Amino acid sequence: MPLTVPRISWDQVGKAGEPGRYKIMSGWLTITVDDLHIWSQFPGATFTLYEAPGGDGNEYRLGSVNLNTAPVAAPRDRQILARGFRGSLPALTGDLP
Repeated sequence: MPLTVPRISWDQVGKAGEPGRYKIMSGWLTITVDDLHIWSQFPGATFTLYEAPGGDGNEYRLGSVNLNTAPVAAPRDRQILARGFRGSLPALTGDLP
């Protein structure tokens, strides 16, 4: 019998916007800044759930990710794509706007 690994999507955690602990059906899930960064770029991505080491069986972390979709363009990229890019890109030196 194949092993079924639980997966969770951003929608299932209410599109969490901050790192922290979130209540899920079987316990608590800790979401990191890195996890949120992946979900912001790939909103359809799903992660495997794994039990946190040293936990009491109710603490979970996000494991491997299945991106499922192409990345979402960053807001500035969307503006360039929407109006069509004509011209040169600014040099990537110094502070970005």
